[in-house]
Amino acid sequence: MTYCLIMFSQIHVVLDLLLFCFHAKALVNHGDTQARILILGAGASGLQAARTLHDNGMDDFIIVEAADRIGGRVQSAQFAGYTVPLGAGWVQRAGSQTDQLVHDLDLRRHTSDYDSLTIRNATGHDVTDEADANYERLEKAIDKLNELSARLKKNDDIPDMSQRSALRIGEWIPQSAIDKAIEWFEYDFEYADGPEVSSTEAVGLDEGEELYITDTGGFERIFDEVAGFLTTPAYINHTRLNQKVVSIDYRNDISVVVTCEDGTRYIGEYVLITFSIGVLQNPNLIQFIPTLPEWKDVEIKKFQMAAYTSIYLSFPSKFWDDTEWVLYASERKGYFPAFLNYQAAGLFPNGTPVIVVFVIGDESRRVEAQPSDATKAEIQQVLRDMYGDSIPEATDILVTRWSQNPLTEGSFSNVPVEVPTKCRQKLQSRVGRLFFGGEATSDHFSGYIVGGLDSGDREARKMLQCLEDFKECPTFEGDGLECEQAEADSACSVPSINTAFLGLFCLFGILCYRPI
Repeated sequence: MTYCLIMFSQIHVVLDLLLFCFHAKALVNHGDTQARILILGAGASGLQAARTLHDNGMDDFIIVEAADRIGGRVQSAQFAGYTVPLGAGWVQRAGSQTDQLVHDLDLRRHTSDYDSLTIRNATGHDVTDEADANYERLEKAIDKLNELSARLKKNDDIPDMSQRSALRIGEWIPQSAIDKAIEWFEYDFEYADGPEVSSTEAVGLDEGEELYITDTGGFERIFDEVAGFLTTPAYINHTRLNQKVVSIDYRNDISVVVTCEDGTRYIGEYVLITFSIGVLQNPNLIQFIPTLPEWKDVEIKKFQMAAYTSIYLSFPSKFWDDTEWVLYASERKGYFPAFLNYQAAGLFPNGTPVIVVFVIGDESRRVEAQPSDATKAEIQQVLRDMYGDSIPEATDILVTRWSQNPLTEGSFSNVPVEVPTKCRQKLQSRVGRLFFGGEATSDHFSGYIVGGLDSGDREARKMLQCLEDFKECPTFEGDGLECEQAEADSACSVPSINTAFLGLFCLFGILCYRPI
């Protein structure tokens, strides 16, 4: 029996060498569907990875994208004469790479004024002044939450808590309709989830002004700067659109085979996966062969893929308040709670009257699953409650539907309490020759464009390191749910075999690289 096991092991080595020979020929010849590096997804992460590879002299890559465009969840559309964001709309980190790109390109932008605010209740009364006392209580609780967040960031041994717990410690318990409206505006709107779900440790402290992009070319113009080289004749074939990945086969130590819905197969030495966390959580979308190890799969499944919907409505005339923001204080928290006034100062005061309504979480999923006419009727009734029955009917509506899109399965990631920072390395770590990017994997900027850009650069640099010496390529070591340190991997070392098999290895090496 022992002899048979040894022989089986040696046969396995030979089979791996045969695979190596086959793929080596393919990689040397660099055919139309073969490259040293495959980048799956042409969003912020994938495009930044391509740029980092390119800047470091590595152009042997192919980007495989399921959509008919690049940009991922950064996308714009035309509505009522405006270029409106369907996905990311704000730059929220002053001094970040995204902020720098926007300024370098001089994109048209507006500094959001969240103090320009009117609050109306379900009977239409203006309760803005009445809400001052509510805001004072909430601000004290916010100060406490930020203090707790800072302490959690400094000490990994302190267990995380939900934002709801932190707010309660700050003596905030929302009870009235006004309480619910202002809490939604401060927290739910930012994280696209309620405080019950969101991590206190992951809270980002105030980092300056937020810029709403109003450029006619759309927010996606930033990718002209990040990866504009991909549109030049020399690199135009590096991006493959309309290629939906259905399986990723990483069974051998030599290369990875990626199969698309139309049967196209791509082969690469390394693969960078930048799909949204929502796509990775859905077992019906992509088959991993073999399945991902438990330590990886569990970490992916613990994240939240948030739902966030923007609803644009145009009207024949403006009838709402002049402030930039209008909140609807309802006992039903999150029911069409916030309206952005496109006619506010600094936005489009002379354009077609448009308001943008935002919903998140379960309300977002409900709205995205129903016809636009039903959503329009619901919002129209809310507006009648606030401004009276004589308001005009909306002339058009546009509803974003990221949670209904199988290429995204949601809007962006949110960090729940179950994902401590010290475990984040598991989400970032490679599995064999599979590398993982995307905004969800960013240490400090998950949920933001800059998080995607940051992760793409991080993983590209890791792959460049691994190309030099795979034995020193870091990976997570462990098979359970604990958080352990990343270590160098020995997956590239040749298994111990006898002299005859070493000779066979040399023979295969000669055959693989002889001229053909």
